[in-house]
Amino acid sequence: MSNGDCEPSGAQDRKEPARSAFPAPPDGAGRPAPPGELAAGRYHLLAEHVSSGSATVWRARDVKLDREVAVKRPNEHLGPRSEQRRRFASETRRIAQLEHPGVAPVYDAGGLDGAGAFCALKLVRGESLAAAIERVHALPARDCGVEERRLLNAFLRVCQTLAFSHARGVVHGELRPESIVLGDFGETVVLDWGPAAPANECDDAGADVGALGAILYRLLTGRSPAPGAGTETPPAPRTVRPAIPRALEAICLKAMACDSAAAGYPGVAELTRDVQLQLAGEPVSAWAEPWLQRLGRWMRRHRAAVTGIATTVAVALLGLGAVAVVLAVTNQRLAAAYRKERAAREEADTRKTEADAARTQAEAAFAMARDAVDSYYTRIADSPDLRARGLEGLRRTLLGSAAGFYEEFAAERAADPTLDVERGWAILRLGHITAETDSTTAALALFDRGRAHFERLAAAHPEDPYYDFQLTKCLDRLGNTFREMGDHPRSESCLTGALERLDEVSARGGSRPAAEDVESQRALTLSHLAILYNQTGRIARAETALREALAIHRARAARWPDRPWERYCLASAHLNLAETLSLLGRADQAAAECETGIELCRGLLRDEPAEPRNPELLARSQNNLGAYYRRANRLDKAEAALREAKAARQALAGIHPDALRFLADLSSTEINLGGVYLLQGRSAEALVELEAARKTREVLVARQPDLPEHRSALAGIHYNLASLHGSAGRLDEALAAYLEAARLFDALVVVSPADSRHAVDAASAWASAGFVARRRGDAAQAVKLLDRAVAGYEEILARLPDHAAARQGASASRIQRAQAHEALAALHAAVADWRRAVELAPAASAAALRLRLGLALGRAGDHEPAAELARELARAEPGGAQAHLDAARVLELAARAAAADARLPGPVREETAAAHAAAAVRELEEARRLGGFRDPAARQALGALVGLHGRPDYHTFLQRLGE
Repeated sequence: MSNGDCEPSGAQDRKEPARSAFPAPPDGAGRPAPPGELAAGRYHLLAEHVSSGSATVWRARDVKLDREVAVKRPNEHLGPRSEQRRRFASETRRIAQLEHPGVAPVYDAGGLDGAGAFCALKLVRGESLAAAIERVHALPARDCGVEERRLLNAFLRVCQTLAFSHARGVVHGELRPESIVLGDFGETVVLDWGPAAPANECDDAGADVGALGAILYRLLTGRSPAPGAGTETPPAPRTVRPAIPRALEAICLKAMACDSAAAGYPGVAELTRDVQLQLAGEPVSAWAEPWLQRLGRWMRRHRAAVTGIATTVAVALLGLGAVAVVLAVTNQRLAAAYRKERAAREEADTRKTEADAARTQAEAAFAMARDAVDSYYTRIADSPDLRARGLEGLRRTLLGSAAGFYEEFAAERAADPTLDVERGWAILRLGHITAETDSTTAALALFDRGRAHFERLAAAHPEDPYYDFQLTKCLDRLGNTFREMGDHPRSESCLTGALERLDEVSARGGSRPAAEDVESQRALTLSHLAILYNQTGRIARAETALREALAIHRARAARWPDRPWERYCLASAHLNLAETLSLLGRADQAAAECETGIELCRGLLRDEPAEPRNPELLARSQNNLGAYYRRANRLDKAEAALREAKAARQALAGIHPDALRFLADLSSTEINLGGVYLLQGRSAEALVELEAARKTREVLVARQPDLPEHRSALAGIHYNLASLHGSAGRLDEALAAYLEAARLFDALVVVSPADSRHAVDAASAWASAGFVARRRGDAAQAVKLLDRAVAGYEEILARLPDHAAARQGASASRIQRAQAHEALAALHAAVADWRRAVELAPAASAAALRLRLGLALGRAGDHEPAAELARELARAEPGGAQAHLDAARVLELAARAAAADARLPGPVREETAAAHAAAAVRELEEARRLGGFRDPAARQALGALVGLHGRPDYHTFLQRLGE
C-alpha cells in the first residue's frame, strides 16, 4: 500500500536535498485532481504525492481531525473499472488486517464496492531504504559505521514485518528497497503491498525471503546482486567489500538461496532470528563459527545481552549487570586457563625434573576453567531471573556453550567420572531449552544422547547406584518427550523402565543418591506415566498412579513446609489428579482437587512472586477449573475462571515470545472460553476466541510439526467452529468444518494409534458430520459418514471394551445411522443398528431404545422378534402404564408384519397376525387399568394403531375407555 511524504517536515530549512520515500512517478501515470478537491467530503487533497499504474496517492488534510494523511485512489481510467475496483478493494481490506508497526495503518476507506473508492492511511515521512543505502555508501568508510548499524536494524524490522504478514497469510511478492520507508523518528514501514497473494495460496512464499536476501546484499555492498561474469550467481558480498562480517555474508547468501530447500531459509521467521542473533553478537545458524573465535566473542556477546537486567542471580548474589562483568572476567580466566594448561603440559614433556609441579599447575588451571563454566554459564542460564524475563534465546546460547565446553573437557579428561556427569547434565539442560524454543525432535535427540551417556557410565560403574539414578532421570525425560510426540509404546517403555530402575536403586540403599531424591523422582515419573495412561484410555490406572504420587508429595510438603518446591509439586499433583477425575466423569471431585491446587498456587505466588513457574501453574489451574465448570454446566463460573486464565497466559506469552508452550497454553484457553460462549449462545464472542485460537495453532503447527498436540488442538478448534456454524443454521460451513476436524484427527490416529483420545475425537467428528448431513436432508451421505464413525468407535471398543466415551459415542452413532437407514428404507440395516445401540446404551436409556428396536423390527417384517421384544418391554416395568402402551405399539406393527408375511401359509399367516393383535389389545387394556390414558396425547396415539381398528376386542376396549 503506497503512501508517504516527499518532503520531510522542515526539509526546506535543511542544506541537504529533500528526501523522497518514492521514485518519481512515470510520465502519464495517474490522473491528477484539482487542488482543493474533497474525498468523501472529509479529505482535502493538497498535492499529488506519487502515482503507480493502478493507483495515485495524495497528500491530504483530514478536515475532521485536522491532521495530514495519505489518501489513495484507484486509477480506473487505465483499465476496466470493475477489475480496478476489485483489486483496490481486495488490497485495502488485506492491508487493513495487518495491524503491525511496520505496515502503514488504514484510517478510513469508502466506496470499495462502487464508484469513488479511496482509503486514508498514515502519512509516513522519511526516505526510502534505497535512498538511504545510496547515501550511506557515498560516505567515507570511517564515517559509515553508525549509519550501517541503523540500516541493519531497519532491515531487521522489515524482516519482522514480513514474518508477521506471513503468519497472517499474506506475502508481499514485490519487495524492494524502494518500497521501504525509514521514518525520521525510527519508523520502518513496508509499502506497495499491492495485489499480493495470500501465503497459503502462493506456491512461492519464499520469494519474500529471496527479496530480503537481495535487499541485504544491496545494503552490505551498495550494489544490486547482479550475476558475476560467466556465472548465474552474484559475487559473494565479501569479494565486493571485504569488511563485511562473515556471519552477515552467510545470512545474505542463505536468504538468496531461497530456491533450494536444503540451502535456503525455510521461512522469514528463521531469517529474522539469524539477523537478531547477529545484531546481538551471538552465533547464527547460517555460519558455523570456528571454536577459536568463540571465547573472543563471549565477553562482547554476553555483556550486550545480560547487562540490562537489574535483579540478582542466586549464584553470586549480584545483579545481572554485575554478573555480566564477572562473566567477562571469567571468559578471560577461562582463556588464560587453557593457555596455562597447554603451557604446563608442554613444560611437563620437556622438563622431566619439574613434571610433578607442572602437572599440578595444569590441574589447577583445568579446575579453574571447569569452575568458570559451571558457575557462570550453566548456573546463570538456569537462574530464575532469566527464566522469568523470557530470555530463552540467551539461555539456550549459554547452555549450548556450556555443553560444548564440557565435551572438550571430556575429550581431554576421559577418565574423570564426575566430569562425565556434568557433561551429561549439560546435554540434558540443552535438551530442555531446545524443547521449549525449537524442535521437539532436536530435543529428543539430545535426551537420547544423555541416556546413552549415562547408560555408559552406569555400565562402567556397576557398584555405584548414583549413575543408575541419573539414568532414570534421562529415561523419564525421554519417555515424556516420546509421549508428547505421540510415540506411546516407546514412551511407556522408557517410563516403566525408569520406575523399575528406581526400585532397584532404592533397594540398594546407600547415601548416594539420597533416599529423598529417589522418592521425588519416583513421584515425577508416576505423574508422567499417568498422563500416558490418560491418553491411551487407561484412566483407572492413571488415577492409581496419581494417588500414589500425590501421597508422596503430600508427605514431603508436610516434612519440609519451608521448601517452596515441595509445595509446587503438591499443587501440580492435585491438578494432575483433577484432570484424571474429569476424564472419569467425576466433575465435582475434579473441581475440588483443582480448587485445592489453586489455593496452593496462590500461596506460592505470595511467598515467591518472582519465581516464573508459579504464575504458569496458576494459569494452568484456572484454565482447567474453567473446563471442569463448563462440563458441569456451571457456565458463569467457567467463564470467570477462563477469563483469569486467559489474562495470565497472554502476559506469559508476551514475556516469553520464544517459548512456544506459552502460545499453546493461550490457544487452549481461547478454545475453552470459546466453548463456554458457544454454550451461552454468545456466538459472535465464541467466533472471535476460536478464530484467534485457530491462527495461533496454525503458527504452532508450522513451527513444531512434530508435536501432535498442536494438530489435535487445531482439529478441536475446527470441531468447535463446526458446532458454532451448526447452531446458527449454516449447515454447509458446519459440514466442511466437521470434515476438516475428522481429517486432522484421522491423521493423528495414524501417528499415535494407541492414543484413544484421537480415535474417539475422530469418530465423534465423523458422527457429527453425519448428523449435519441428515439435517441437510442427504441421508445417503449421512450413512457414509456415520459408517466412518461407527467403524472408529468399534475399533476402540475391540481394544478397550469398557471405554465409556467410546461406548456412548458408538451408541449415539448407531442411533443416527439407524434413522438414516430408515429414511432410505434400508430397514434391516436399521434393525442391526438399533440392536447394537441397545447393547451399548446404559440402563437408563436402554428401555427407550428397545422400543425403537421393536418398532424397527415390526417395520422390517420381523414380527416374531418384535412380539418377543414387546413382551420384554411389558415385563421390564410391570406396574407402568407406559411400558404396556409401548408393548401394544410394537405388537400392532408385528400383527401387520405377520399379515403381510408371504413366507407363511395363508391360515398360519392369519392366525399369527390375529395372535399378535389380540396381545396388543390386552396390553392396551392393562395400560387403561393403570391409568395410562389420562393424558390426551395417549388417546390421540391410538389413531395410529390401524391394524387393530377392525377387531371386536379393540372396539370393546374403546367402549371401556370412554366410560
